[in-house]
Parts: sequence; C-alpha cells; structure tokens
Amino acid sequence: MAYFKRLLHNFIGRVNIPKSIVEREEKILLHVSDTPSTFYRSLEILIKEIAPEYIVHTGDVADEIKLGIYPLRVFLYEKKAKRLVDILESSDADEILIALGNHDSPEILRKLSSRSKIFDAESAVIENLKFNISHYDSTDFDDCAAYHLYGHDLSGKSRFDGLTRHLNGICAIHVIFLGSGEVVELQYPNGVDDSRQGKVRMGT
Repeated sequence: MAYFKRLLHNFIGRVNIPKSIVEREEKILLHVSDTPSTFYRSLEILIKEIAPEYIVHTGDVADEIKLGIYPLRVFLYEKKAKRLVDILESSDADEILIALGNHDSPEILRKLSSRSKIFDAESAVIENLKFNISHYDSTDFDDCAAYHLYGHDLSGKSRFDGLTRHLNGICAIHVIFLGSGEVVELQYPNGVDDSRQGKVRMGT
C-alpha cells in the first residue's frame, strides 16, 4: 500500500511524506537544491505539511532558467526567484539559508530576501550539529562537519566518508532530524529532472 501511495504522489507532483516526519518529536532541517519553478507548488505543500524549523537551499533557485548561460533571461529569473523566496519566507522556519548556485544572481536574491541568509559557501552550527553548505561538493572547507549539503551535479551521489555525510540535494530532498541526526531521503516528484534540463516550456 505504501508503495502505491508513493507512486500516486509522484504521479500527481506531490512529495510522499512518511508519517515519522509529520509526527516527529524533534526539530528538522529541510534541504533542497536546483529547484525548477515547476516544483515550487510541491515545495510549498511540503513545507506546510512538515513545518521544518530550518530550511537550506543549495543553489539554482530557478534552475530551468540557466541564468549563467542565458543572462538575458534575468527578468524571468527574478520573477521565478521571487516566487521561491516568498514560499520559503512565508514558512514558520526559524532560519533560511541559501547558498548561491552558478545560475543564481546574488544581487537579485539579496534584494528579494528579507530574512533569508544568502552566501557562496558557509559553515553553520544548527542545534549543535555542524553543517558545511555550498552549491558544490568540491568546495573546500577549513573544518570537516557532520554534514555537507550541496547540489549542482546529479552524478555526485550522496555518501558518507567516515566523518561527514555528503548529501546531494539535486538527487533527493533531505529531511535531517536534528536531535538524532537521522537523515530521511524523499523523492522529487515526477518531471522535476526534465524541468531542470529545460524539457518544459520556459514560460511556465
């Protein structure tokens, strides 16, 4: 039954959420990355349903625009980015962290944000757990951390190197339980990867 429920949610563009996340007794961090605008509504529903205390986005907030390649799409990028920032900042999250991607505009994101922290790469201690946060898995940090959150490259699979859990937010949505340190991976809805690759109409 759970398998068919996951299939249904995936088909209709919703994220299947395990009951353990909704009925949790500890704070959680939500990690996403490289989000095309076709995913925004699903993300908005996900945030409302799980109410994360912390949200981390590791870059390319309007991924289908590919601003780094097509800079003349800056006005469309700003429109999409505003929608994404509004979704994040209308949540009850205590803290919102956004690492800049190669297809992001630092100026636009900082202009649109009122309470999100925008940066290239940064280490942060959240509920006594240390996080290294950047758009790239290859970013060099001075110190190792419990988690390195990143995105950018679908081929860079999540892994554990004995010290740090490297979590690729383009491969899966991550929910991190900040008391136990447990990580739950959620599948992006059907079609998100196609949208990332520009296989949908750009104006949607």
